[in-house]
Amino acid sequence: MPVIVDADSARASSLASSVGHGSHVVSTLEQLEAWLDRRPNEYAVLVGPEVDIEAAMMVADQLRLKRPGLGVLL
Repeated sequence: MPVIVDADSARASSLASSVGHGSHVVSTLEQLEAWLDRRPNEYAVLVGPEVDIEAAMMVADQLRLKRPGLGVLL
């Protein structure tokens, strides 16, 4: 199930309904890290526009090496 990261809860809820049943929403990249640590089978992360792009790119780069099977959409 995809996880969505966005500080705007209304936008995150809208994205979650578009992505489909089973998606989860977190507000920060720190919450994303904790979520992913508990879910090794997660396959997709969708980063919303309220997340700082530089921080999001850094996390995406780290995840590329740590979890190569995990897709990150910025």
